[in-house]
Amino acid sequence: AELVVNPAPAGTPTPPVDLPVEARVSVEEVSVEEVIVDAPAVATVEEPSSGAETTEEVLVMSPLFWTSLRYEALDQLEKAAVDAGQSAEPWERLLAQVVAAQDLDRLTRLARHLRQKRPFGDHVRRLIEAHLARLREDYTAALRIYTSGLATAPGHAALLGGLARCALYLGDEAALTNALKTLDETGGESADASYVRGTVAAGEDRAARALEHLQICVRNVPDIDAMVGMAGLLAQHNLLGDAERSLRFALNVSPQHPGVLDILGVVLYRSNKTTEAVRVFDKALGIAPNAWGTMLHLVELYRDTGETLKAAALMRTLRAQRDQLDEDLREVLDDLTAGSGTIDD
Repeated sequence: AELVVNPAPAGTPTPPVDLPVEARVSVEEVSVEEVIVDAPAVATVEEPSSGAETTEEVLVMSPLFWTSLRYEALDQLEKAAVDAGQSAEPWERLLAQVVAAQDLDRLTRLARHLRQKRPFGDHVRRLIEAHLARLREDYTAALRIYTSGLATAPGHAALLGGLARCALYLGDEAALTNALKTLDETGGESADASYVRGTVAAGEDRAARALEHLQICVRNVPDIDAMVGMAGLLAQHNLLGDAERSLRFALNVSPQHPGVLDILGVVLYRSNKTTEAVRVFDKALGIAPNAWGTMLHLVELYRDTGETLKAAALMRTLRAQRDQLDEDLREVLDDLTAGSGTIDD
């Protein structure tokens, strides 16, 4: 079994990414500021030299991307929205930031406020209710609410983008295609749409185009899934330092996100930063003790570093919980069991 990064939520077409072990990198911490500045540079693509045997894209991540990226504080955006009275635009701007950061508590509180005040059009209420369902991973309900919102606000970019994202998660190709087509026809765009376009491109092995779209998404909102998607693409192309930086930025947005911590642990391990990887995996398990995928990653790390007693203890826990693992994780567990050699029953 190999430690891999899967940069997209369940249901998306992005394949797992094998992380090469050769590179050793050091990455400084990234901070999220409160002011929006000019758009950062996006990735470029180096064409293979003449006579090259492969036509594979070579990604080049601009060093200016993360250092030039800023977001407004959510508290300030919320105050501006509340003070705006009957204006929908500040609310839409706030909601885009909140759902991207996966701040379910804040979104729930905002939904209660809007239900009481109802200060403007029905489409904003539908937008926030759909966002709530999405963060609760009820993508079918979210898709239905986004669709109903479009009945009152046809062509609305945020509703179409949210619909496309849920259609992507659900594997609903017809709804996904129709949403993106409508956005193309109306000239509308949203951060969700950029995320979807990037994830689709990644699934089609168009890495440079995928990274470009994901960067556009992250430039506009602190989208955790887009940052994770970027990390997967960068790691796939052996840009482990850039992958680590993307994940650390995501953790600045959501420091207790166990999924991001798990993937960061994989990147650190494949960068030969074993001690730090263990610390990150342990932190993820402290937040989500039943994160079986993280536990499997830690088993393999311990096995590869010769710490067989620690690996064996985790394997016993995993075997006891085998029925709770999904099919993919059970397969990884069985592979580890069959090939471990030094891991005792």
